[in-house]
Amino acid sequence: MRISLYIILLLIISLAESKTIHADVTDDGINDKIIMGLKSVVVVNKLECCKRNRRTLVSDTEYLIDIMVNDFHHGIRGKEIAVVMLPGSNCVTEIYGFRNNQFKKVSELLPGEITFDDDGNLFGYHTRVWEGGAVHVPCPIIEEDGFLKPATIVQEIETTVVIEANTTKEISIDLSENTSVICIAAVQEKDVIVFLQDEDGSLITQRKIDSQAPLVGKTFADKDKIITLIIDNLQSTTLKTIYYIIKHYAYKP
Repeated sequence: MRISLYIILLLIISLAESKTIHADVTDDGINDKIIMGLKSVVVVNKLECCKRNRRTLVSDTEYLIDIMVNDFHHGIRGKEIAVVMLPGSNCVTEIYGFRNNQFKKVSELLPGEITFDDDGNLFGYHTRVWEGGAVHVPCPIIEEDGFLKPATIVQEIETTVVIEANTTKEISIDLSENTSVICIAAVQEKDVIVFLQDEDGSLITQRKIDSQAPLVGKTFADKDKIITLIIDNLQSTTLKTIYYIIKHYAYKP
């Protein structure tokens, strides 16, 4: 009885740490089987006459945690496979695409678990830890010479600011032409409203932030301009310490 329970437990653990996706990643019109095991990722390609071709993407790889399939690389026909790993405290992702009848790595080591934003742009993320917790800072992913890679950072500010009770604070951000900026604002407490405002006074984004919900704002400058990060502590009777990050990328969505 104990042996049977032990075998069942091993089976449950094995299933929990494996994953299979059915999708066409060889661009032949037939769904392939992408299998993630404990240390490997393989693709089983169904060929004509019911034959199957088994290709190994990665093997003997520690810290595999997930696989995803999507059109991550627009320069390759069909869909690509994202392999997500956790070698330390932060996730990293590698992309594999089918080229010249074989799977090849088509990305650098990308930060975080990659995803698309609402506009269809590809992003990874960096995790930053501060005294109030951790925040995910989006990182644009670009294609350069056929390879996916993080966009180049041209400027970065990471600091804290203290906002007195019943006051607001405005932080001006100079943007250069053809630059994207990502703003993160977090607080350990609550009742703080943060606005990201464009040069003409229009609202880019706003959020009432607390310890679990930071502001994450993104915008692109097609010309030199100034935007403003406004921190509103008017609803509170206590001062607040705001942690914020402003990252400028040489990136055009």
